[in-house]
Amino acid sequence: MTIRSRNAIAILENNDCHEIIVSFKRNIENNTYTKITTTNVRNYTTGQLRSGKIKDVLDGPYILVTIEDDYDETISYQDFGGKMKTLYFKKINIKEN
Repeated sequence: MTIRSRNAIAILENNDCHEIIVSFKRNIENNTYTKITTTNVRNYTTGQLRSGKIKDVLDGPYILVTIEDDYDETISYQDFGGKMKTLYFKKINIKEN
């Protein structure tokens, strides 16, 4: 198999992978959080990242609760000391007048 034929096969392969990123944005006006789910498409062969093809999904509002309360979503992160921390969020319903 020549290099040219290997490149032709590599071009035909679909090495796209969907990367899902979940983050929470704080709303200062009413002290709630909005869950933002972003999907990026990465080609593992070339390393190219394509974002913006799939729209971000916004969900919420959420409030921050303690571990003893019931929660709907969690997010974990590593603090500056290297310890794992977890935030717990509860989805609430805001009634519009």
